[in-house]
Amino acid sequence: MRRNFQSFDVDGNGEINATELRTLCQELLPDLSTDAKCRPELLRLLKEVDANGDGSMKFEEFTKLMRNMNDSRTRTYLAKEQRVFEQVKFTKNQIRDFREIFVQNDVQGQDTLSFASVTGLLQNLVDLGGRSAHSFSDIWLKASEEKPTGGSEAWTLDFPDFILLLEQLLDLDFCGIQAKSAQAAERAEQAKQKSRKVKLMQRSDTSKTFEQRLVDERRCSTVSNLMQQGHLSAS
Repeated sequence: MRRNFQSFDVDGNGEINATELRTLCQELLPDLSTDAKCRPELLRLLKEVDANGDGSMKFEEFTKLMRNMNDSRTRTYLAKEQRVFEQVKFTKNQIRDFREIFVQNDVQGQDTLSFASVTGLLQNLVDLGGRSAHSFSDIWLKASEEKPTGGSEAWTLDFPDFILLLEQLLDLDFCGIQAKSAQAAERAEQAKQKSRKVKLMQRSDTSKTFEQRLVDERRCSTVSNLMQQGHLSAS
């Protein structure tokens, strides 16, 4: 945290002045600083931490800004999730399953999936070659709330946008994805049922082993008692 503060305190006087503060906002709060609709939220965050109202920021105020900024982002993200979940037709269980897939493929732990990651997932179901690739890019752009810039190698989606993308693909029946996803779901369900049967059989075997162990212990106990009572010789 101290290093971050010092990187914006260009003149090294222990404070981030108004000019340095603009640079801070552009780098750490790009959405709030460039979108006129978000300007009130930016001003609120800055006002909350500027205790004496001098327009500059000491280290303690900087750390408070970072905490408040993270809290604000969390609230915004959760509100977005709630809005999207109410909008789509997926059930809670389906959303839960999609979240598991999302988390498993978020190898960098950034709470986002890259264009390449999502493409790789979908190629297990549909062919994304030729014209399909261009069509998929268009659908991606429509689903993404934050419109990406640059080439597709830099595009990412958070989980709510990932859900919106999947719904659009299904609604459009992109490359026959409805039938193919249904087949995949059926295979997955069959695999689950097979797994359940194996687990039940394993439990049954374990139970039998445990019962046999009890019988053996009882036999040993009986022999031991008989030996102690002199009914059987040690030989």
